[in-house]
Amino acid sequence: MDTGKLRHTVEIQERVDTYAPDGVTPLWSTVATRKAAIKPATAEEFLEADRTGSVAPRTLVMRYYSGTLTPAQQLLFDGKTYGIQSVANVDERNRTMEVRCKEVTS
Repeated sequence: MDTGKLRHTVEIQERVDTYAPDGVTPLWSTVATRKAAIKPATAEEFLEADRTGSVAPRTLVMRYYSGTLTPAQQLLFDGKTYGIQSVANVDERNRTMEVRCKEVTS
């Protein structure tokens, strides 16, 4: 992997529930900050997203993260929140990870 392409700072966040008398309040806490390359959706993915009215997915490429990275977490990049769809350890070599995600819209 060309480290010069890892120019975007991405925060890995996990949900933390806080309990109060009036109920549970979900908060997101940053557990790690990583550098990543961001690959846009392919033409096929973009057309499918346009057809279904959804947001096209993105792929983030980063160095291997030894912590847990699951779809229960989210990524924060450039003020936007991305829900994790899948995580792949490229070639099972513990060097590079590809994280497929979609922007979370309200």
